[in-house]
Amino acid sequence: MSTRNRLPDTRILQHVKSRNVHFAGNQGSQNISQLMKISSCFGCLFFSVAATLCTNASKKAGHTYPYNTFTIPFLVEGSKLFVSVLLHLISSPGNYHTSLAHFSLQSFALHGAPALCYFVSNNCMFYVIRDLGPAVYQVTINLKIFTTAIFMRLFMGRKLSPLRWKALVILVIGCAVSQYTCEQLESARNVRYRGYAFVLLNVTAAGAAGVLSEMLLKTTNGDQQLSIHLSNMQLYSFGVFFGAFSYLSNENSRGLGLFHGFNAAAFAAVISLSLMGLLISVIYKYLDNFAKCFVTALSMLCVAFIDGCINSRTPSMALMLGIVLTYIAIDQYHSFLS
Repeated sequence: MSTRNRLPDTRILQHVKSRNVHFAGNQGSQNISQLMKISSCFGCLFFSVAATLCTNASKKAGHTYPYNTFTIPFLVEGSKLFVSVLLHLISSPGNYHTSLAHFSLQSFALHGAPALCYFVSNNCMFYVIRDLGPAVYQVTINLKIFTTAIFMRLFMGRKLSPLRWKALVILVIGCAVSQYTCEQLESARNVRYRGYAFVLLNVTAAGAAGVLSEMLLKTTNGDQQLSIHLSNMQLYSFGVFFGAFSYLSNENSRGLGLFHGFNAAAFAAVISLSLMGLLISVIYKYLDNFAKCFVTALSMLCVAFIDGCINSRTPSMALMLGIVLTYIAIDQYHSFLS
């Protein structure tokens, strides 16, 4: 990653606060049924597991990707943008011009920050899975609960009690324990250190992106609240831009087609990541970041179990201990949520 792909500073928040806006909080949750909220969470869980497994299955025998990995985020953002445009037209037949009246260049520019963070996080995912494997990826990605809590405090002023911070410490320990494997510790030390670096970058970017997205989805201008589809269209437009820039500037893209090296698993990963992204925006809009983090934690168990069945091996004791500690932390954290 170049130095240009750094996380946005808090000046973006000053633009939001300088406008006549406020956070709707759970106000929008009244407009969606409880069944739809639960369905969104289970749908996100399913496609999160599918995306991880399909990404891992798309690798060649030498544990390398036969395609340019920068193609995946570009295709995912393009797919989400296309679907969001369709949903916006369907949900506002004949009235979409009215909803577009709430569009502003300032609002559009604000969506660039979470889009950049998502771009960084999505690209890191491939390298984490390549170096550490899908099961460890699903465990370590829960570290973004910790970064999410930090950004929620910095960006949205949401404070955590000491008991909640203790739960996060247990979570960090559980994730660290799950990474330990005796067989590969010495033989692949450099590869695993590189994987840990991508984990850190991944969870930091993902935490910032989630909090910034929730802020934008729940921000109102007076009595008007931006449509979820219109907000997604702005976010995914930046996503397409960042994805296209990365793809075109990559040396492996020169002289090769967009789908060069793609296999069925790669196409399935694109579909799964696209649907997961759309459902995540629903969770941010009507629930919050912690609900999404809990869904991600549940996908950890599913991936670990399925990955073990596919490779005919029993999960290691370190992984099982990490899972236990992780879920103790998650249970303790959510038991103190108001």
